[in-house]
Amino acid sequence: MLTLSDGILFSFQISAPHNYLWGFCGVSEITDSEYMALAVQAAQKGNGHTWTNPMVGAVIVKQQHVLAVGYHHRFGEAHAEIDALNQLASSADARGATMYVTLEPCSHFGKTPPCAKRLVSVGLRRVVIGQIDPNPLVAGKGIAILRTAGIAVEILATTQGLNPAYNFFYQHQRPQVTLKYAMSLDGKINAAQKHAVISPDQRLTEIASNCGQRIRL
Repeated sequence: MLTLSDGILFSFQISAPHNYLWGFCGVSEITDSEYMALAVQAAQKGNGHTWTNPMVGAVIVKQQHVLAVGYHHRFGEAHAEIDALNQLASSADARGATMYVTLEPCSHFGKTPPCAKRLVSVGLRRVVIGQIDPNPLVAGKGIAILRTAGIAVEILATTQGLNPAYNFFYQHQRPQVTLKYAMSLDGKINAAQKHAVISPDQRLTEIASNCGQRIRL
């Protein structure tokens, strides 16, 4: 059970093992941001499995009911939007619905067909996007496909923190690198002309010491 700011979210199974209908109790109106939070939560299930693709989650909502929740499970498999559509008993259930997706739907053929065109084909009424895709292969093209088809598109710009390394790569044209090392209070990682002992095993110590003499920050 998930508690939202102004109500309680509950779920119950209605048909197939992966087909769930979500309802809200004691809530007058759920905001776009709260639905997007569900999509973010779903996206995080793919953490560690989607690289070099980003983590993405999608939620399909119709008449204040969450019909399906999907996410990108792993690299090379269905994108989040398609995974959510696959949870429906019929794609016809998506007609007139709103999809919340953490990243702009793709517009190109890669390992999978363009998600934006699939969303058009199922008759969605509205798509709420957490972030424009910085990948130049997409970068607004998915949004253009949706709007050209008459689908209302809103961009919240709230999910950039979901994939910081992915965003950094396309913004700076280089990978994001994290370096962790131990140093003294004066900023040194080794004493001058001395080797640091990091293992009681002499062979490993010698290897580490030799490498340490070649590495200086």
